[in-house]
Amino acid sequence: MLSLVFSVALMGQVGDYAVRYDEVRDATAESLDVRGVHYGNENDLQIGLSFHRYYRGRSRPPLRDEDDVDFMVFSRSTTWQFLKFNDAALLYDDVRMPLRATDKDQEVVNGGVSEIFVYRMTLGRLKEIAASRTVKLAIGTTSFTIPEASKALLREYLDHLGVSSEAARALEERKARAKAEMRAEEERRRDEQVRAQREAARRLAEADREEARRQVEAEEAEVRRRAEAEKAKHDDDAARKDIAMAERFIKIKKPKAAEEYLKKALDRKPSDEVRKKAEELSKKISQQK
Repeated sequence: MLSLVFSVALMGQVGDYAVRYDEVRDATAESLDVRGVHYGNENDLQIGLSFHRYYRGRSRPPLRDEDDVDFMVFSRSTTWQFLKFNDAALLYDDVRMPLRATDKDQEVVNGGVSEIFVYRMTLGRLKEIAASRTVKLAIGTTSFTIPEASKALLREYLDHLGVSSEAARALEERKARAKAEMRAEEERRRDEQVRAQREAARRLAEADREEARRQVEAEEAEVRRRAEAEKAKHDDDAARKDIAMAERFIKIKKPKAAEEYLKKALDRKPSDEVRKKAEELSKKISQQK
């Protein structure tokens, strides 16, 4: 059985609840693997926990509080950590509980070593441990506190063991559906967020284009204004010269020539000031006739 337990412990993911049926042996392993329970700085030590119920066939009735469950500690590191140790101890709240390994195994894996210790305790005891405020585990010279998240996973696993295997599968199916619905909702929200971001980007780009268009129009209008102002100045200067020539012809008594220059000045559509001066001279010429 330990070979099956060992493979399950090494294959499991963080908080991985699994039911694995061995058709050849007609045996089922119902387990929970919790990785990352403890990390040690020395020799890259990583410790995880595994809880395991092994039974014949594909189905089982609900477990009673007095039924046994295997509780395992498995580790990985760059060197052997626990070869000399078989025993461990638990301290949950004010209860101290010595543990005597019922089995153990070691393997060399990917340039490091893996070790596993199997302890046995009742379902009722595991419920007490999972419900306690704090749980500390000591094995060899290593001791650590089991995180609350790991205890929550254990409580969920014990809920599965407390019902029949069929009911446990139904619980997992409901949980899987709930997770699928949650993922679908998260994807929907992400899609909505992406669409909102794209719409915001589109609006911003449109606003930038509109601002650029307004700026171009303003620059073009300024160019036209300057050109018109330059033309108006040029026309005023030319009109003033025409008026000056008209004044000279008026002085030498040549009104017809003066009128021609005044007409040229007015045809240039000068400013009001220049136009008024040209009109006054035209009246003066008319009075002289």
